[in-house]
Amino acid sequence: METHQGDRHRSPLKTSIVRLAGSVRASTVLLVLLIALLPTGKALGREALLGLRDAVATGLRQNLDLEIQRLDIPLKRQDVISNEAVFDPAVEAALSAADQKLLTGVILYGDETQHTREISAGIGILKRFTTGLQSRLAFETLRVEDNFLADALDPKYRNLIVLQLTQPLLRDFGTDVNTAAVQVSKNRVELSVADYMARSQMLAGEIERIYLDLAGALAVLEFRIQSRELAETLAAGNQRRLARGMISVTEVDEARTAVVDRDEAVIRARQQVETLENQLKDLLAIAPADPLYDADIRTPPIPATVLPGPERNAALETALNKRPDLKGIRIARENTEILTDYYRNQKKPQVDLVASAGANGLSGHDRPVAILGGPHTSSLTGDYGDAFTSLFRDGGYQLSAELRFHYPLGNRAARAQYRKNRIEQRKIELLIDRTKRRIDTEIQNALVIVDRSLERVQAGERFVGLSAKTLDQETTRLNSGLSDTFRVLDYQEKQVSARIRHVMALTDYRKGLARLHQAMGTNLERYDILVSVDKSALGLPED
Repeated sequence: METHQGDRHRSPLKTSIVRLAGSVRASTVLLVLLIALLPTGKALGREALLGLRDAVATGLRQNLDLEIQRLDIPLKRQDVISNEAVFDPAVEAALSAADQKLLTGVILYGDETQHTREISAGIGILKRFTTGLQSRLAFETLRVEDNFLADALDPKYRNLIVLQLTQPLLRDFGTDVNTAAVQVSKNRVELSVADYMARSQMLAGEIERIYLDLAGALAVLEFRIQSRELAETLAAGNQRRLARGMISVTEVDEARTAVVDRDEAVIRARQQVETLENQLKDLLAIAPADPLYDADIRTPPIPATVLPGPERNAALETALNKRPDLKGIRIARENTEILTDYYRNQKKPQVDLVASAGANGLSGHDRPVAILGGPHTSSLTGDYGDAFTSLFRDGGYQLSAELRFHYPLGNRAARAQYRKNRIEQRKIELLIDRTKRRIDTEIQNALVIVDRSLERVQAGERFVGLSAKTLDQETTRLNSGLSDTFRVLDYQEKQVSARIRHVMALTDYRKGLARLHQAMGTNLERYDILVSVDKSALGLPED
């Protein structure tokens, strides 16, 4: 970015004071002094030349509203991770101890009292699969002491390995149903990206329009300064003609009045420039530490080149393919389709097949049983380690299968959610149609601005040429004594007005092109600016 010192927009007012200091009209001098003392800008400010592409790139890089929008993407990515975590394996563990003394009235327990001490531990792995299958693989172990007179082992050790499977057969069956939340959250990440891209394009459009307004305002300021200088030159010439007795003092006063009036027009033009500068700096998020913060932003002149533009149908086709806001609505439609299918499944009864299989082993210390013709001993005698051997050697097992049914009468919640999503689908279809029509209108209006602004540019060029010629002729007539100050001032104003209208037409033409490309979704690629999102925010592997 090129910067240079300058204060060229303030010199005309100071010059006017010097030239009018010797005026015979003290009241006019006082009025000019008062105007000159009004705030006209930053004292001794630096001027910084800023290109349009640099302005757009800076805004996209630094704008805080856009940064806030971008942070929605990693936020939504966390929802994806949370929903995917449902299918992560989980570990469970338990450790317990119990001591129980129960009155039974059974003679096989001493004193007709069952006394049991138990220590148990277990660990398991649980896993849910995308088909809806839920599994549990667990190992359990326990040590039991009791006073059961018919038990030949005391204490005894029991180990179990159990696999349990639960598979939904109707409701919650299938990959699409069980991954619906994951797919919806992934689409919401894509929706956040689309919103971010749409906000980027909108910001670029705002920056471009304010930048062009600033460029136009700078040109108007220059014209106003030149207009004031013309009036000042005329006033000085009139003063000389008055001294020679060629004109009356009225024409001198008229020229001086025009100088003061055009001083005020310069101030208003400078006010417009400074206001637009502040708006542009706000969009660019220019901080106090930035070199642009205290600088007067200047732009290159608005080019008079006519750029080729697309015709309406081609522009509309491009917009329907590239507009991120339309893409976001289509993503929302896909989400409603996913949720509609999900709630259609939720209307079904809950029918689950539950199956389990396991093996068990047993060992314990020998305690001969003295009843029923005893003593009797157990072949499973051993220590805790022998319970593991028994687990695979002695053939203890358990198998089970169960069919479970559950259905809320009426199932109103699922039916209501299903109907709600059907309505949402209809709303989104209407929103897509409405957005397409709005895009078409935006393109048509932008093309109208482009076409009519071009016509104004062409008319303005002719007006500028004719007004300049007329002013030259009238100035020549004045110098020959054939015209008067009023007519020359009038033609000066017409020439300045012609130049301002011409530059405003050029500004509107360029703003129309900016609106057209924003409506097409191409205003960033138009300047070869690429807006991207970190792969880590989308959960993609880095290159």
